[in-house]
Amino acid sequence: MKHRPDLLLELAKRIEKRADMRLVVIAGGAGADWLAERAPEVDRDALRILPFQPYERISESLGTADVLITLLDSEASGFAVPSKTLAYLCAGRPQIIAAPKENEAARVVVDADAGIVVSPDHPAEFAEAAMKLMDDSQARIRFGRNAREYAERKFAIIRVADRFLEVFNWACEPVRIPPSRH
Repeated sequence: MKHRPDLLLELAKRIEKRADMRLVVIAGGAGADWLAERAPEVDRDALRILPFQPYERISESLGTADVLITLLDSEASGFAVPSKTLAYLCAGRPQIIAAPKENEAARVVVDADAGIVVSPDHPAEFAEAAMKLMDDSQARIRFGRNAREYAERKFAIIRVADRFLEVFNWACEPVRIPPSRH
């Protein structure tokens, strides 16, 4: 429930008025169960809930989205950094993140200029921001391009591997204890 499914329900209620939009939620667990119980409150075409997809289908799942969503409760923000945010950057898709601005995932998206960050504590504001992003194709294109460029720059395997080896070599250096002064 730390992923705030109530935000998705609010968004689905907004989307049901639009024939050109659909909210597809790929999830499992308590949040997905909560959302599934309330799904009859909105038009079936507005909200689809799918189970987790096999690993080999992740790129297809991410690639079908116009906008990807990350949700994180304010209380969980201090100890959780949704890793999906990094995958979304790699997918080159714009993001809307409902998380406190201090959360590391939110800061990365802001730094990358790859989407919009809103408070998770205001469902109506989240839904409004998501709808505005869906209506702004130029912003989606810019955010998506920026996301991919950021991922290529920051997650380049050679650069990451070199840095890892530097840290590993440093950690393996023998500790030199100064001679005692007796």
